[in-house]
Amino acid sequence: RALREVRWNPVGTGPLKFKEFKKDQFAAFTAHDGHFAGKPAFKSLTFREVPELATRIAGLVSGEFDIIVDIPPDQIPVIQRYRDIEARSVVLENSHVVVFNSNAPALKDKRLRHALSLAIDRKKLRDALWQGKNYTPNGHQLKSFGPMYDAARKGYVYDPERARRLVRESGYNGRAISLRMIPNYYLNGMEAAQILLEMWKAAGINVKLDLVDNFKQVRAKGIEMHLWSNTYRLPDPSGAINILYGPGSGMQRSYKFWTAPEAFNAAAAIVDTSEDMQERAGAFRRMLDIFEEEMPITMLYNPLYTYATKKRLDWKPYPILYMDFRADVFRIRR
Repeated sequence: RALREVRWNPVGTGPLKFKEFKKDQFAAFTAHDGHFAGKPAFKSLTFREVPELATRIAGLVSGEFDIIVDIPPDQIPVIQRYRDIEARSVVLENSHVVVFNSNAPALKDKRLRHALSLAIDRKKLRDALWQGKNYTPNGHQLKSFGPMYDAARKGYVYDPERARRLVRESGYNGRAISLRMIPNYYLNGMEAAQILLEMWKAAGINVKLDLVDNFKQVRAKGIEMHLWSNTYRLPDPSGAINILYGPGSGMQRSYKFWTAPEAFNAAAAIVDTSEDMQERAGAFRRMLDIFEEEMPITMLYNPLYTYATKKRLDWKPYPILYMDFRADVFRIRR
């Protein structure tokens, strides 16, 4: 009972105080005027669930909403037509990926996993879905990693001829491979999936799309591939690849989608524990080499994330899915 009460009546240290929650409708908060960073710029704040884009835009225009989320790139010009609202975009430090269950019979041969990756024209995906305003990282890393960043790494490349050759060499028999996803969970996710199916078909790989309601169903028995996103929680591999794919990760332990080589896990331990930056960087490069050779996932892109907001709100979105309402970073111009 205590855990249930804490979950539905949370108490934190931020600028908001929990008030009320109704599933599939809203989460309501009041301002914490005694917050250490100062009194928030508002008395109350409510997050409302509004699935329809047109309804979100109409609510912003009418004044019902002050900020809306998930604006596709082709709708940004619509937002910019209005005098008192504007679009604010940022490319997320979050990578959309395809997860391969390398322990599934259909995907045990890594040549087929490589073929699935090599068949993806990521530039075409970015141009079609994001108007070329985003990017694909060169490996599971970001420039913000600083001295840990491997600028010379090629990352995940497009090579359809090699993809077709690997399909033949793998002995793939043409059976349909399942790609599971939650429809409309990710912006442009359905569109990306449909394009991927055509790219894989061109390489001689038959993939079917299986739509489910939640991630429990995504990872249920029979999983072969699924769409996912990877957030870089820290600008360092210890807050990214190690959490998501390291020896203690769900990928290795809970879901068992990948049996990592011991060398990968040993390098992950060095990244997590060494105080020598050169040693850590070398271990990280070994991790990426193994990761890209084993191919437990392939990367698609980091998405462009666009909010639309009233111009009077002095607020800047972060490159992670986190909205900061502290008094020193969120102001209302009068």
